[in-house]
Formats: sequence, structure tokens, C-alpha cells
Amino acid sequence: MLPVKKIMSKNVAKLPADKPVRSVLISMQTCNCGSAIIIENGTYVGIITERDLVLKVLAAGKDVDKTQNREIMSSPIVTIDEDATIIEANDLMELKQVRHLVVVNKQMEMIGVVSVRDLLHPVYLGDYTW
Repeated sequence: MLPVKKIMSKNVAKLPADKPVRSVLISMQTCNCGSAIIIENGTYVGIITERDLVLKVLAAGKDVDKTQNREIMSSPIVTIDEDATIIEANDLMELKQVRHLVVVNKQMEMIGVVSVRDLLHPVYLGDYTW
């Protein structure tokens, strides 16, 4: 079965919790990614997704220059091992009601992010069969 490390995004935006939301918008545009990991005191504490930006900023009428990342981030982060299968990722997303998982290696270091969109269209199929 296809492991999540084969389909995850390795290009991940990482930003401080005390920065304005505009920093997330700029970083997501620069890295062409749909989420950003939020860091506080060297620890990953949350994630901001495109959905968070729409619902918690735009729809709520918040100012992107005055609202801090910590105010809109989703927390805690849900992680998955790099060798977990895409089926396990799907099941974990459903269980935790999230659309993004932080992928970690054996040392529990973040190595990427897998989204529900990645599960819909795996870009790497290699020798794997369904």
C-alpha cells in the first residue's frame, strides 16, 4: 500500500505564532502550498489552512495585519508516521475531523504535510496496486 511519504508535500511554510496573518498569506503564495505550520518557542503548535483563512479571517471581517497567527490557527496538530498508508491517513483524518496531517519521521521531526487533496489524486503510484 502506498505510504504517505510518497504523496506528501515537502514544501511547507513555517511561521511564528505572533506574526500577523498576512505573513501566512504571503508564505502560502510563495511556496504554493495550502497550509502553514505555526511555531512558538521552537515547537509546532498549530496549522493554518486556506479554509481557516476564509472562515476565521475573511468571513469574520478580521484585519490580516492586526490578527496574529495564534488567533486563527487550528491546534493541536495531528501527526502521522511517514510510513503510514494513505488508507491510514484517510482514516485518521476522518477520526480527527481534519483535512491536513503533519508527516513525521521516526525521530518525530516534521518532514511534510499530507492533505485530503493529496489523497484524492496521488501523484506517485509507482509499482503500487490498488
